[in-house]
Amino acid sequence: MLRSFEISNFRGFESLDFKNIERLNLIAGKNNAGKTALLESIWFASAGINPGLALTVNAFRGLENFALSPDPKAEQPWDTIFHGYDRNKEIFIKGTHEKEEEIKLKIKTEPLHAISADVEGKGNTSDALVFEFSDRDGSEPKIISLWFEGGQPKRTPLLPAPIPSIFLSARRPVGPAEDASRFGVLSVEKGEEILIESLKCIEPRLTKIAAIPKPVGTILHGDIGTNRLMPLPLMGEGIVRLTTILLAIASAPDGVVLIDEIENGLHHTVMPKVWEAIGKMSDRFYTQVFATTHSLECIQAAHQTFKGAVAYEFRVHRLDRNESVTTLKTYDQDTLDAAIEADLEVR
Repeated sequence: MLRSFEISNFRGFESLDFKNIERLNLIAGKNNAGKTALLESIWFASAGINPGLALTVNAFRGLENFALSPDPKAEQPWDTIFHGYDRNKEIFIKGTHEKEEEIKLKIKTEPLHAISADVEGKGNTSDALVFEFSDRDGSEPKIISLWFEGGQPKRTPLLPAPIPSIFLSARRPVGPAEDASRFGVLSVEKGEEILIESLKCIEPRLTKIAAIPKPVGTILHGDIGTNRLMPLPLMGEGIVRLTTILLAIASAPDGVVLIDEIENGLHHTVMPKVWEAIGKMSDRFYTQVFATTHSLECIQAAHQTFKGAVAYEFRVHRLDRNESVTTLKTYDQDTLDAAIEADLEVR
């Protein structure tokens, strides 16, 4: 479980120290403060050995189309992840886990001719994107490269991710088939009851969930006492959203789930029960959760939910950006209590 995090030269962060991390974390701040970028950096460090994530996070933001050019002065597909679009600067990310174990990720570019003999072809990039990852076991750094030749992505062989991690994008929802696949794994482990009980905060009539194959793919259905099982999407966006979140947490045991704009699709009145469900699922699978929010009701609901727990394993972290400098303030139980009581802005 991550306890602290350092970033330099990633997206809008020239540098950032992220400390006092708990099992459940809400990241707040104004628009363009860097909330999503902070989630992305944690995902990079968790997945660790996959430079293709640089393209994935751009696609999650709607940046799916890019030009390819062998000209070193031309923009490359991964320039956006470097601070100020300057790929001459190396990105460095370090996460410290319990027992002071560290993971380190260095991201840089190298001339394509250092990776591939074909440097002149149409549809090539001028550079290769290089991930150099050091795991907690102290082994030699692992290096993976990504580049384009003839318009096609090429890379050195991938390695298994060091930490199970799932990113839930605000812009790109998880598809029904992916939810159904994760539910199948949970069912094999006889864990579907905790999901059903949690979803009753939105649909109290729910007694059963089943993955039903359809011509368009497998879709989760629920039994709500009608004469047939109902597709979950027909029960509303809220139950689909909560199902996706809980299944992601169950699918990343001893890992990390990153949720952008967690309150999307969820009415503020159900947020206390939502956080209770997230807390139970996270505790069962020992999954660490990082989520962003713009909602004060979401923050208050989480705070009130976890105040009654034996251990308060929840933190709010607020990002603020003043010109090019980003600062981070963390609220523990006492400071969040005081801030809410004084009606101070914590979003």
